[in-house]
Amino acid sequence: MVAPVSALFGLLIFSGAIKIFLRPSGLAGQILSLFCCLLLVSLLMILLYLGYWFGYYLQAKKRADYGKS
Repeated sequence: MVAPVSALFGLLIFSGAIKIFLRPSGLAGQILSLFCCLLLVSLLMILLYLGYWFGYYLQAKKRADYGKS
């Protein structure tokens, strides 16, 4: 649930920043801003995925260490 919401907010913020700072005009500018937004969203999803698996790894390690003692 968190990933799509944060990806949507990232998309909205980044598209607004592209429009304010670069001021893309025409079709090429719209394609550039769309590509940048998709790149940002995909990077955000990859980071969330890696964070999820890192947390899963830490929990598994904690359980394994608890079983040893």
